[in-house]
Amino acid sequence: MKSEILRLLKENDTYISGQQLCEQFQVSRTAIWKVIDQLKKEGYQIEAVRNKGYRLIESPDVMSKAEIDSLVDTKWAGKNVIYYDETDSTNNRAKEAGNNKEPHGTLFVADMQMAGKGRRGRVWKSPSGSSIYMTILLYPDIPPVKAPQLTLIMAIAVAEGIREVTGLETKIKWPNDIVVNGKKICGILTEMSTEIDYINHVVIGVGINVNQDTFPDDIKETASSLKMELGKQIKKYRQELQLSQEELADHVYVSRQTISNWENDKSYPDVTSLVLLSEIFQISLDKLIKGDIDTMKEVIKQEEIKKLNHYGAIYTVFLVIAVISAAPLFYIGNKWALILWCVIALAAMYFAAKVERIKKDNDVQTYKEIVAFCEGKRLDEIQSAREYGKRPYQKVLWFIGSAAVGAIVSYVLSLLLQSF
Repeated sequence: MKSEILRLLKENDTYISGQQLCEQFQVSRTAIWKVIDQLKKEGYQIEAVRNKGYRLIESPDVMSKAEIDSLVDTKWAGKNVIYYDETDSTNNRAKEAGNNKEPHGTLFVADMQMAGKGRRGRVWKSPSGSSIYMTILLYPDIPPVKAPQLTLIMAIAVAEGIREVTGLETKIKWPNDIVVNGKKICGILTEMSTEIDYINHVVIGVGINVNQDTFPDDIKETASSLKMELGKQIKKYRQELQLSQEELADHVYVSRQTISNWENDKSYPDVTSLVLLSEIFQISLDKLIKGDIDTMKEVIKQEEIKKLNHYGAIYTVFLVIAVISAAPLFYIGNKWALILWCVIALAAMYFAAKVERIKKDNDVQTYKEIVAFCEGKRLDEIQSAREYGKRPYQKVLWFIGSAAVGAIVSYVLSLLLQSF
């Protein structure tokens, strides 16, 4: 229940009443209060207001079972999470679980490992709060000779996950390392229990360097962490000013959830917000977004943007056809002509929506505006261009949609009139 309540608090910017939580989980108010109190002790800042309910102000930068459960949205992988504050090795715990036939996809996570494992039996101590240590238990229906493919699948998943969350360009160094800017930030270790022709179970362990600032002399030239490589510094500067997400949101005129999304790289501040942030933090815009401009330029050029241009061209074609064909098709006036025009109009609207989806998912417009600002364009010019660009596009969509609805309504009315 704790994980579900945390998920609800994260998904809502407004208050959630205690009564609503009681009804949803079929428990007493005392039970709800105990869960909220547990979350507060774990570092979650939760505001409780009489006659309003509970609201999440800020989440701690920690890894816990409740935090993981509140974020997992999969069919089977990680549905069962076993969390340790400290253990010898998550791979050891997963192998024991495999022998005991724990569920397929069970995820073992630890904040600290006392005997972390690497290739060729290397062992090291993994300090608390520095990295992500996890192992997944699998019962794959494949021959043992194909087991190495699972390591590659995990490497692809980890590389894509880091890239999606942080924006860092990750690469796979075969067979089991993830590197950023030529330095290792993640290692993968796969172990299995097999018979001659089948696999009993496989455990795949992953260790991702996250918060390390330094490394021992013997590996400092080859190892790095997400913290050392990541350019976005909003959370760091906010915490230096001792501001909560809620307080910063008030200064920048956005919601707390928006600040959380920025800090977790789920979205990127627009150029107006970046200017406000640089003023609040009293640092230059260049320092605030250091390392991100090149990434933005690359995103604007990447494969998804080719799709945007592709769908944009299709949208334009359908739009032109819809405008040119409107008069003759309506002049013909039979039902098939009206249906044909509605199909063309709806196709134009469909591809317009695809274009907007890609732009939103990739922060394309935001990135273009930030790059333009950093290259010397004035903020008022960018804002004017943004508003100018919105109006014609919205008017065209409104016209097509209204026309399509009008045509359908007219056709239905004509059928009704003919029936009398």
